[in-house]
Amino acid sequence: IIANKTADSSFVKLLRQYIGYAGVLFAICMAAFSFTESTALSLLLMIPTGFAMSAVFSGSQAVLQVEVDNRVRGAFTAMFYNFSYFGMLALGGPLLGHLATWLGLPVTMSLAATCCLAASGWYLLRERAHSPVIAVHN
Repeated sequence: IIANKTADSSFVKLLRQYIGYAGVLFAICMAAFSFTESTALSLLLMIPTGFAMSAVFSGSQAVLQVEVDNRVRGAFTAMFYNFSYFGMLALGGPLLGHLATWLGLPVTMSLAATCCLAASGWYLLRERAHSPVIAVHN
């Protein structure tokens, strides 16, 4: 269904906005999760947090596949996966682990949530300022 929709440039523009909103939702849920002490509430917060994270990654992948030229799509897809999944995990995990031992886990997670919120806000502002769809290939 999404594959057929991405041929429509208005859907791609809407999807680009949803990526930013999903990032904001992820940041808010992660911040709330960082300060909760209730196991039940923590488990409930993981549902929208996981949904938002999946929406950011799958939406970004869909937009990338639509906007990149056919001849380099495979290379861009491989770079996207390598940087977003493996690169951020390799850099972010040790960094957040070190900060958690120094600052404590709730403060570290709230700082990470603040970074996600700032990045999502910046993305939404840039998206609002100029939101061209580079190319739509059939």
